[in-house]
Amino acid sequence: MLDVRSECPLVDEGTTAGAEVEQSAAGAVRLGNRIPTAICQFFPPVPADLVVSQAEDEADYAELKVTSGAVRQVGNVQTEQEVEVGDLTVLVVRVEYPTNPAAGVDYRARLLDDEALGRVTLKVADAEERDLDYDEQAAAEDLVALLAD
Repeated sequence: MLDVRSECPLVDEGTTAGAEVEQSAAGAVRLGNRIPTAICQFFPPVPADLVVSQAEDEADYAELKVTSGAVRQVGNVQTEQEVEVGDLTVLVVRVEYPTNPAAGVDYRARLLDDEALGRVTLKVADAEERDLDYDEQAAAEDLVALLAD
């Protein structure tokens, strides 16, 4: 569960989608009941989640890698694109909800670290405050900028 009283162990503020955001909640979970994961939520003005997962072994890391790209799900359409930011390659998944146009489009920028057996994800939700030109490149740049801070 996320707690509004918890502090994010990663970053407490930054710029996402052209807006200054501050941490609003944080917490820890285990993906698939195995992979330790820290989650930091940011809001307002643009809802965003920064999620860091670190596998304890190669098998769990393989699961992280497999679940990093676009998947087929009922109710949404996902596409993926690799984006270069400096010397980093960021995988960005674009999620659109055709049965619920009011939900808009979300972006999930993911950076994998084979040596650390980890994955960092920035999920940026659609919001009126988000720049209309926000795209895969912008999501990848936001992730890298948050990590650099």
